[in-house]
Amino acid sequence: MDDALKKVRESAVGVELDEELAAQFPIRETKTLELPGEAEPIKLIFYIPENFRPGAPAILNLHGGGFVKGYRGRDVVFGRNVAFHTGCLYVDLDYRTAPEYRYPYALGECRAAARYLTEHADEWQIDPNRLVMMGESAGANLVAAANMIARDTGEFACSRMILCYPPLDLVTQPDQKPGINSPEEAAYAMRGAKYNEWYADEAQRKESHCSPVFAKPEELCGLPETLILTGGADPLAWEAEDFGLMLSRAGVTVTTRRLPDSEHGFLVRRTGGWQEAEKLIFRAVRQLCEEKE
Repeated sequence: MDDALKKVRESAVGVELDEELAAQFPIRETKTLELPGEAEPIKLIFYIPENFRPGAPAILNLHGGGFVKGYRGRDVVFGRNVAFHTGCLYVDLDYRTAPEYRYPYALGECRAAARYLTEHADEWQIDPNRLVMMGESAGANLVAAANMIARDTGEFACSRMILCYPPLDLVTQPDQKPGINSPEEAAYAMRGAKYNEWYADEAQRKESHCSPVFAKPEELCGLPETLILTGGADPLAWEAEDFGLMLSRAGVTVTTRRLPDSEHGFLVRRTGGWQEAEKLIFRAVRQLCEEKE
């Protein structure tokens, strides 16, 4: 492991579990399952809330971390929180990270997890036709790309996508993106360039499954109804909002909400705007729950 990667991982925010905060979201049971994977087992963590009702939707979530940081304590809190407030089976995918597992390895794990939940819906007492796929940052990129592939393969059916501050353009240099207003911001943004290098080769970054903003309209037609959450103080907001417009032009129902003063990662960090973002997520899931009630 090179020194830069080691430093990034060691400085990751929210590694340790906040036991006191997690206890505010009691759940009935947590289960861990490993599925056969291409090179390594695929790890899924299930959060089953006390108010789970058979036939409810499942939420498959993919954490953030620039494609290189793993599943952390703050992700556990977020998962318990969403399960507690929605009453749905919540499933975290602890996907393999780059550069040890480069593009499209984690994307393949995402697809496999979605297929598993669809094929084993009876076992988990969930509705296979009401799968929610959600991701934060890098995880949202994977969710969008997985659904673009599934649209063509039919390997799983997703009813809702929830994309939280996703990086969707891995081609444009971070300091050249809109929303950079100072040399300090440009220097900070350029840290993302290293994440992109770790994740995928330069030629691969131009692929629509790596950078979804390069998708053609025909790749987006028929994608699930989508909620996109962005932060006004996050340079990634522009590409996420551009993607929302692309989806809308392709006939997809999209809600895009910018939280004006929010920075990247605000949802799981529980910083400015996180309460409103949570309400929007809970509402989107509850609306799906009510469709068959």
